[in-house]
Amino acid sequence: VAGVARDAGLRPVVHPHAGGYIEFADEVERLVADTDLDLCIDSGHFAYAGMDPVAAIRTYADRLGHFHFKDIRPDVIDRVRAEGLDFWTAIKEGVFCPMGEGLVDVAGVINELAAVGYTGFATIEQDRVAGSGTPLEDLQRSVAVLERMGRA
Repeated sequence: VAGVARDAGLRPVVHPHAGGYIEFADEVERLVADTDLDLCIDSGHFAYAGMDPVAAIRTYADRLGHFHFKDIRPDVIDRVRAEGLDFWTAIKEGVFCPMGEGLVDVAGVINELAAVGYTGFATIEQDRVAGSGTPLEDLQRSVAVLERMGRA
């Protein structure tokens, strides 16, 4: 698949994702060791899997192909771990939240992206159940936090 993407002039990246085949640190490490594929580091999914997104940016700086800004609610992720909730139940419970309202070190992420010289694209993302919440307001809150911290 990566070869087809490259032949079409695209840069393939792998997005380690909660509930997917590549989620935890050992799986990310194996992917990096066994392939030449770059990563989409998603601050929320790395935190969801118990990894520090700031450390991941530093560790995989040479393989960072894309970045997703995402945050997670500490009370919900604590329930996910304590009760063994699956990913889709966690989504329904609102595990993901606007940037700066959860446990992700947003300032640390921004600073580390700058420190490693990342100049690529980034996506602000918040997984949710269709029809729930206030997506536009959540996006506006996330953008405001990122803009404020980007200037700090």
